[in-house]
Amino acid sequence: MKLYATRLAAPLLATTLTTSYCHEGSHEPQPSPSSLIRTAKAASQLAELTLPSGLPQNFSLQVPCFGHDLTVHLKKNSIFGANTRILVDSGGDELTEIQTGPDSSYLGHVDGHPNLTVSAILSERGLSAFIIRPGEESIVIEPTGEQGNSHRLSIGTSGDYTEGTTSPVAESEELAASIGPVFSIFSPAMSTVALESKSTATLPPERKMDVLEFEIGVEIGSRAFLADTYGSSLEKAKASAQSVVSNLDARFLHSAGIKHRLGTVIIRTDAEKDPLRNQITRNSREGLDAFMNYWNNNADEVGNTHDLAVYHVYSAPSGIAYVNTVGSRRKYALSCGRGATSWADGTIAHEFGHSWNLHHNNKSGFFYEARPRNNRGATSAGGNDYHVSIMHGGGNHNIGRLSTEEANMVSKIRNERRRFGDPVPEPGPIRPYGHRDLAFCKDHEPLTIDVIANDYDCNNDPLDARLLDSVSYHGGAVTLSPGTGPGGRNELVYTPPKGFVGRDFFHYQVFDPSGLSDWGAVYVTVDGPIAVDTTLKTYNYDLGPQSSPVESGWKTITPDTSGDINWSLGSQLEARDRGASRGVNNINRDFIFSANRAQLNHKLANGRWAITINMGDRSRPHDKMKVLAEGKEIGFVDSSAGTFPYVNGEVEVRDGELNLEFSDAGGKDPNWVVTRLSLEKR
Repeated sequence: MKLYATRLAAPLLATTLTTSYCHEGSHEPQPSPSSLIRTAKAASQLAELTLPSGLPQNFSLQVPCFGHDLTVHLKKNSIFGANTRILVDSGGDELTEIQTGPDSSYLGHVDGHPNLTVSAILSERGLSAFIIRPGEESIVIEPTGEQGNSHRLSIGTSGDYTEGTTSPVAESEELAASIGPVFSIFSPAMSTVALESKSTATLPPERKMDVLEFEIGVEIGSRAFLADTYGSSLEKAKASAQSVVSNLDARFLHSAGIKHRLGTVIIRTDAEKDPLRNQITRNSREGLDAFMNYWNNNADEVGNTHDLAVYHVYSAPSGIAYVNTVGSRRKYALSCGRGATSWADGTIAHEFGHSWNLHHNNKSGFFYEARPRNNRGATSAGGNDYHVSIMHGGGNHNIGRLSTEEANMVSKIRNERRRFGDPVPEPGPIRPYGHRDLAFCKDHEPLTIDVIANDYDCNNDPLDARLLDSVSYHGGAVTLSPGTGPGGRNELVYTPPKGFVGRDFFHYQVFDPSGLSDWGAVYVTVDGPIAVDTTLKTYNYDLGPQSSPVESGWKTITPDTSGDINWSLGSQLEARDRGASRGVNNINRDFIFSANRAQLNHKLANGRWAITINMGDRSRPHDKMKVLAEGKEIGFVDSSAGTFPYVNGEVEVRDGELNLEFSDAGGKDPNWVVTRLSLEKR
C-alpha cells in the first residue's frame, strides 16, 4: 500500500530532482497525499442581484464583483437521478429521508472571460454560486439570508483559510492549493471584435466524445453541521452538498466527458447518533478508512450505487483520497474545511482527481501548459508563465481547469471504467476543450498551425479558432489565417521573433457554433543556431529531442544544436524521450546518448563556473559514464534504471568557451546518457 501525505512546504523547483518517498505495495489502491490549503488576504462585498422567478432553463444576470461588472450566463445542469435522496437523523435509530427540493443546479460562463466557469444553485434563499478561476481561488456568492436579493461575494472568508496548520500525515511535501493576490481579480474582458468573429468551419472534431454520468455520495458529519459552518441549517447543508456535483462538472465535463449526479446525501444532525463523529475528526488515513468501511458495510442505509463518495470533515482545509479507485471498494475521499464552500469546490475536485488516477504535479511527470497571460489577449511579450493543473493549486496554479495531460489521463481511466458510468445521449450544450499543441519551425520562418486539429467537443460540434494573443511570450507575431484549414476552419500563423531560438508559447480561443469557448495553448520550438547571452550568470538546459516538454526557464539541447552551443567529436548522437512517468520530472524523462565520445561546447564569459549534470535513464541501467570539463575529470558514474545521479564540478573558463566531454568506459552498457546541464558563475 502506498500512502501519500502532505505538509505545507514550498513546491519542488524545476531544478530539483523529484524523489518518491512512498512505499510500493502489490496492487492495492493508494491513498493520495493529504492536501493543505492556505490563502492570501481575504475579501468580501455585498451585492444586490436580480434573480429570475422559478427555475428557468437558462438566465443571465449582472454581478457587481470587486470593481468589475460581470455578465453571467447560466444554464440548467441537472444533478438529480433515480438514486438521489437526502437522509437526516430523525431522533430514532434510523435515518429519515427528507424532500430534496427541486433540481436547481446550473452551469455557466462569464461574458468576455473564457477562462471562467460558473457553478450555481438557485433556491428560495437566493443564488449560491462559485465563479471558478483557473489561477486563483473561486469567488463564492451566497445569500445573506436578509430580505431582498442581498448576496455576499467572498474570497477566502469562509472560515477555511487559517494560517499555520499542517497535514497530520507526512511522507512527501507539497502545496496542494492556495490563491493568488485577491485584489487582482480579473484581467480585462475579451474585446467584442474577437467575440463576434464568424466561422466557416464544417468539420466535426477528429476525436469523438461521449458523456458518461457517475454517481456521487456525500456525507456531512455532525461536527460540521452543528458548528458555525452550517449553523444547523439543513437548507445550507443541502445546498453545499448539491454544489459538489456542478463544481465537479465545471472541471471534468468539457475536458473528459464526465458528468456527475447526486446519489445518497447523509446530513448528521444529531451528535449522539453520528457513528463517525469520533472517528473522523481531522484529515487522516484512519478517518478515510473509517468512512470507507462504514459506507461499504452499511449498504442498507447508504446504498451501493455510488461511484465516488466524499465526507465533509470539520477541520483545517485539506483532503485525502485513494488513487485510481472510481467504482471500486476504495472510491472514497475526505474533504476538509471549516466553511461551507471550499471543501465542495477546489478541494474535492483535487481529491477526486486522485480517484481518476491523477497524482500531484511534481510526482506525475506530466507537462502542464500555461494559462492565458491576459484574458483580452496578450499584445506584448512577457507576462506570467503560470501553468494550470487541478493537481497543484499552490501559489498561482489553482485548480479550476484540467491541463491537457490531466484531461487525457482522466479520459483514459474513464474509458477503462465505462461499466460504472451511464451514457448521457443528449447532454445539452457543452463548451469545447482546447488541447495543447506542439509545433516546430526554423528561425525567421513563419509557421501555419491548424490548432483545432486536436481540440474536441463533447457535443462533437464543428470547432473553429480565433485569436487570443497577437504576440507570443517571447515576442513572436500571431495572426489569423481565415478559412485555410480543413473544412474551412481558421488556422493561426506564428512568426518567431528575430534571433530567437528555443521554446515559445501563445494562446488562442476554440469555439463552437453556439458560441461556447475555451482557450488552448500552443508551444512552438524554434530551431536555429543558438546565440548565447554571455552576460547571464546561470544557464539551465534539458537535453533530449526537440519534441520533449521543457520546463519554464529552461532551454533544449538536441543532437542537432548549433551556434554558440554545439557538439564536436561526436557523430551518432541520439535522443530519447521515455514519456511521462510518476516520479520522473520533465527534465529527466528525456536524454541524449551515444556509445561514442562527444564534446559539447558552450560559449561563456570567462571566469569560474559551477557545473551540475544529471545522467540516467528511466528505463535502463548505465555504467562507467565519464565526464570531463575543460579536460578535467569531474564525474565517473553508474546509474540504475530510474535514477539520475548528479555530476558536480567547478572549472575555470579562460578562452570564452566551456568544453564538456562525455564518454563511456565500457562495462555492461556501452552508452553514456545525459539528461540535464546547469551552469552557474561563481
